[in-house]
Order: sequence, then C-alpha cells, then structure tokens
Amino acid sequence: MNDLMNEKRTMRSEDLVEKLRHQVNERLTEIAGTYDAPESLYTPMQYVLESGGKRIRPILVMLVADAYGGDAHEALDTGAAIEILHNFTLVHDDIMDGDDQRRGRPTVHTRWDVSTAILSGDGLLALAYKVLLNIENADIRHILDIFTDGVIDICEGQAFDKEFEQRTDVTIDDYLMMIGKKTARLISMCCILGGSISGASSDVQEELGQFGFLLGEAFQVQDDLLELTSTADVMGKSLGSDLTEQKKTYVLLKALEMADPETEGRIRSFFNNDFQTDTDIASLKSILTDVGIVGKTEEFVQDKIRKSREILTHLDTDTTHLWYLTDKLSHRKA
Repeated sequence: MNDLMNEKRTMRSEDLVEKLRHQVNERLTEIAGTYDAPESLYTPMQYVLESGGKRIRPILVMLVADAYGGDAHEALDTGAAIEILHNFTLVHDDIMDGDDQRRGRPTVHTRWDVSTAILSGDGLLALAYKVLLNIENADIRHILDIFTDGVIDICEGQAFDKEFEQRTDVTIDDYLMMIGKKTARLISMCCILGGSISGASSDVQEELGQFGFLLGEAFQVQDDLLELTSTADVMGKSLGSDLTEQKKTYVLLKALEMADPETEGRIRSFFNNDFQTDTDIASLKSILTDVGIVGKTEEFVQDKIRKSREILTHLDTDTTHLWYLTDKLSHRKA
C-alpha cells in the first residue's frame, strides 16, 4: 500500500486526477451492480451511479488522504460514499426543481416517474452509509458523525433554498448561509474525512475543512454564473430553472444590489409574475449581464479560490495535487 501511495505522489497531477476518476467510476459501477432486485429500485440507482460526472468530491477525499499518507482503499470507499450521497441529493433536487436533464441524460423522475425517483434517492442514501461502513478505520464513529452531520446540514440547506423561493427579502448573507449548508458543507466534508481516515490531527482536519468550505463556496457561485453564461449542451443539465423557480442565487442578489433603481425594478418585476418562456429567461439574463454581474461574480469566485490557496500554503504536507485541482476548478466551464 505504501508503494501505491508513493507512486501517486510522484505522478503528474493531471494524470493522477484522471486515474482517481477512473478508479471512482469503476468502484461505483461495482457497487451499483451489487443488487438487482427489485428492478424498479436498483435499475434507477444504477442509472444514476453510472451516469458519469466530474467526481470532484471523491477525488478531493483521495487527494487529501494521499497527502497525509492514508490508506488508498479506505480513501476510495470514503470517496465513493460521498459521491453516492451527492447523487442522492441530485435525484431529489431534480424533482424539487423540475429539471429534466442531468449529465446529458434524462433525470430519474423524467425517465421513470417521481415515486421511483424518490425511492431510488432514498436507496442511494442508505447505500452511501453501507459503503462507508466498509472501511476499517478505528475512528469510524468520528467518521460517521461527520458524515451524518453533513447529511443533516445538506437537508437544512435545501429547506432554506426552497423557502427563499417564496421570499423577496433574501440577502447575500442569507444566500451564503444556505450554500454553506449545501455545496460548501459537502466539499468541506470531503476534505475533513480525507484527513480523518489518514490520521491527521483535529487541527489539521479543521484547516482542511476551511479549505474545502471556501472551495465549495466558489464552486456553487460558479454554478450560479454558469447558469447565466453557459448552455445546456456544455453543462449537461437543464438551465434556466434557477430563474423559473425564483431561486435567490448570488448572481441575482448581487445584481439587485448593483442595479440602479429603474433596473432593480425591472429585475424584480420578473418575480411578481410567473415566467416560463425562453424569451422571458433570455430577457432577464440580458438585464443581469448588462448590470455587469459576470465580472463581479468572477471576482467573488477568485477571492474564495485565493483564500483557499492561502490555507494550502500553511498545511504541513505536499499539497501539489490539491493546488492543481483548485486551479482546474477555478477555471471550469461546466
């Protein structure tokens, strides 16, 4: 095992990340094939786990574990458990947001139905715990506590996200609290667990968690921006639902803060009426872009990336591969 970890440390970062992504995909395929009946439960679960994706979260677990000399098998299964948890949230989020495409394929509730999607999402959550229990780390109680607290935070964050759709007084601080419980919390958890399974001290785990949290904030705000600037083909998922569902994203809230009174009124007018057409969405996107929100949002993302890198410079280990991944995420287009 030590030879394997040493090999990883000497690999080019790009090659290592691709190798880890391949390992995660292989492991998820293996896990997905463990059960076969009832077909109505396991076929949709397999469909989700075999649908691809960037696998950023398990890769982060494995890179942190690698940096601190952790066990490669435990890192892989811990990362797989988090990726399964992440996919559980996506299945249920797609139902709540009415999205019909994910990773270039129909969402579960679109390909099957809502009841099937709810049940398969529940099954994925249970499976995430089952995989996590495969690891033989002596501190499994601590690991399960971190994982379970993360699940609770994610559910709380989703509840706030839905509540905010009905409110007109949401602030940027409210938004940051909400994504802190969702995207940032999950990515932070990846880094903490990568350190925990490797025996990193509690102080180091805290630093790793802060690094992941900042990276998660940047990642989510990037997603908000890509909803405005990218296309469904590039992103591999439905775009526009943030607007039609009246989600209070950083892009929208910051644009309202930056806009002059007349433009602010035009933006708010969209949310006084239902709007579902492509023309409505295109009109609002144009207004947001004209306000200058693209550059301002990119500034926010790069500030969070910069602060996350400052933490990397203070960690007492080789963080070359983490630097590489952070750089890749800071310039992503999908």
